[in-house]
Amino acid sequence: MRGLERCCELLVASTLLIGAASCGRPPDFSKARASAPVILISIDTLRADHLPAYGYDRVRTPAIDQLAKESTLFEHCYSHCPQTLPSHVTILTGMLPFETGVRDNVGFFVRENQETLADVLKREGFQTGGFVSSYVLRGQTRIGLGFEHYDSEMTREKAEVSMGELQRHGKDTLAAAETWLDQVRSDQPAKRFFMLLHFYEPHSPYTPPEPYRTEYAGRPYDGEVAYVDELVGDFVQYLRDTDLYDQALIILTSDHGEGLGDHGEGEHGVFIYNAMIHVPLLVKYPGGALAGERVETPVQLIDIVPTILDFYALKSPLALEGSSLIGIGASRPRRVIYSESLYPMYHFGWSELYSLTDAQYKFIKSPREELYDLTKDPGEKENLAAKLATTAGQYRYEIDQTLASRSVEAPAEISEEELEKLQALGYIGVVSTQLPENAQKPDPKDKIHLIEKFRLGLQLHRKGDEAGAASAFESILAENPNMVDVMEQLGRSLSALGRTEDAANVLRRTAELDSGNPYALVRVARLLWKLNKPDEALHYIETALEKDPTLAKGWELQGQVQFSKGNAAQAALAMDRAIALDPALPMPHYVKGIVAYQKGRLDDALVCFRRAERQMAKGDPRVFLPSLHYHIGRVLEQKGQKSEAMEEYRRELAALPSNVGARITLAMLLLDAGRRQEAVALFDDHRAKTPEAFTAVIRFLRSIGETERAARVASEAAQALGGRRGQP
Repeated sequence: MRGLERCCELLVASTLLIGAASCGRPPDFSKARASAPVILISIDTLRADHLPAYGYDRVRTPAIDQLAKESTLFEHCYSHCPQTLPSHVTILTGMLPFETGVRDNVGFFVRENQETLADVLKREGFQTGGFVSSYVLRGQTRIGLGFEHYDSEMTREKAEVSMGELQRHGKDTLAAAETWLDQVRSDQPAKRFFMLLHFYEPHSPYTPPEPYRTEYAGRPYDGEVAYVDELVGDFVQYLRDTDLYDQALIILTSDHGEGLGDHGEGEHGVFIYNAMIHVPLLVKYPGGALAGERVETPVQLIDIVPTILDFYALKSPLALEGSSLIGIGASRPRRVIYSESLYPMYHFGWSELYSLTDAQYKFIKSPREELYDLTKDPGEKENLAAKLATTAGQYRYEIDQTLASRSVEAPAEISEEELEKLQALGYIGVVSTQLPENAQKPDPKDKIHLIEKFRLGLQLHRKGDEAGAASAFESILAENPNMVDVMEQLGRSLSALGRTEDAANVLRRTAELDSGNPYALVRVARLLWKLNKPDEALHYIETALEKDPTLAKGWELQGQVQFSKGNAAQAALAMDRAIALDPALPMPHYVKGIVAYQKGRLDDALVCFRRAERQMAKGDPRVFLPSLHYHIGRVLEQKGQKSEAMEEYRRELAALPSNVGARITLAMLLLDAGRRQEAVALFDDHRAKTPEAFTAVIRFLRSIGETERAARVASEAAQALGGRRGQP
């Protein structure tokens, strides 16, 4: 973005703040680069001013402190977006968000032909490996382009959404990375490698392990910072033990910071104040070159790719706007750094935010513009936009010129499962595929308290406190009655509370407000269907399909609803339409398989079920289709393939332990095979949840003479169901 570099000609003169960076000739890396690997460590959500290396004294980070002493430390490095996916795409491409087209965590994917740092280095003979710790960076976003080995696998704990499915513990990611490095080191002849190592700590929820939980009681964010420092220390020790540390080019940074209440934002995503975009940047060169340097010149995350390419004397195939940081010194021209947040617009219809930051000023373009003198006001408390109107106007002009030919991309629709997983990680708001019109949009500064209430409501929802969640959502709507994403969440909470009609009324209002959005109509229809209102659900589905007949998910849901109403023929027709539009959808094959099974066409049913299974295998491995393996087992059992059927029932229970039907059917097969002890042991952990499930388990145990076990399950049912006995 060369226009930003020209901004210095338009801005009033100011004192450059250049630190103790070397002003001499950059080091000669010609010998080192021949064998040096490059390791990029990204610590998610780490704000620079919560590290002792940047002057913070309330947390201990001995590993990062030592790395900083052996590195060049950049005092003022800025992220370009306060969200994980856009920022990491920027880090790995050297391109700004409006160049990559990835502007938000939800509904955006890296272009299939996008050139990345991993691509460039792989062509130069490097082995490339990426190891990430969050669902946000899953391979389906294509952020792993160029990596020969991209590990974004999270631990699967159960079919229902759980945090274990969405983020990976840092020690597990580190273990996977070290396993890969062991393999790389064993290869002969040895090759240079590029590795991305991503830790999700200290992202919320802040749950540091002991002893940090106790040591930093009341400051769990700092506790997670201390813990991730331990992980960094373990990794550095591994590098030392394997003789990789001294020869490696190691870069440590973060994708963005964290609000922690600054300017009213508890986490991140909305604002682009320094709390959210000032990130650490340490560059450790081989052999200790430039160790201990501290550079005050502002730098940016898009400088990382040019720096790595410069170190290896490689030319980029892209016209990169960033610059190499090797040997940066006092002669460096003044820099103006661009950042953006489109999250408020995409999720809430509020104004987007853009900023420019240099060595003196931060300008934020918003409905009420802001200008801060960072040399005197690093906390950005005193807005000087009115007092220094000319200066603010010059920055505004440069942003307008930069963005004049740039479009704001609409996000793609994502599945309900993906949306739920992202929301479980704290990425609130239902992304809208219909962008707001150019009319004046609300300033996020006036609305941030609503987001904090929304986060509270979602936290209560995840904890099972649906009454508290509903109260939080209702208080938001009392102030802003047209926030459709809040309405959707309120509808879910009211439904969970058994307030069916209240939930239905909220959902009807949601559909009315978002009537032009077929994706939203399908979401509302799905919720109404779950409220046992299939006819209303069909009405909204049909309305959605009138607006967009190519909406495969709409046809799929229509098929599900028609099937639930007993209309097998209509269900099959709808599923055929869904498959024609999107053959990758597993649900249509699954429903068609059930229709065939009910009609006694076992071979046809098995073909459909296996197709659904294959499509599931091609998608997100954490997404599970409940009862698929159970139904495959039923078909195989009726075809006389009992051992294969038992394996399918076990697969079902491994993913969905609460499937009592699969548990009982497997137990019956085991009993028939004379394996009574194994059959009975299945009910030591039966995972029944509903009165009907408890009743089925108790009845089965009684039928096989296990009266004592049946009595224990009945007692469990009484406790779990609040006094309602789960027995016939």
